[in-house]
Amino acid sequence: MIQVRIDDIDANTALSIVYELRDMDWQQGQDFEFAYRHARRDSYSYELQDPSHAIFLFYNEEYATMFRLKYL
Repeated sequence: MIQVRIDDIDANTALSIVYELRDMDWQQGQDFEFAYRHARRDSYSYELQDPSHAIFLFYNEEYATMFRLKYL
């Protein structure tokens, strides 16, 4: 499984990418998976510890390469 992380992305943009992948007839659960994570901040100083990001997982190396060329 190949993991691709896109930093500083909002949830709407991540979902737009998922919809585009589905429109290309890629099957979620067979060809790719994704997860979105909100930004994490320190509860005391409110400093950014981890930016918001989406993680896309691909079962096929060719799909991961095509994804990187298009979205990164």
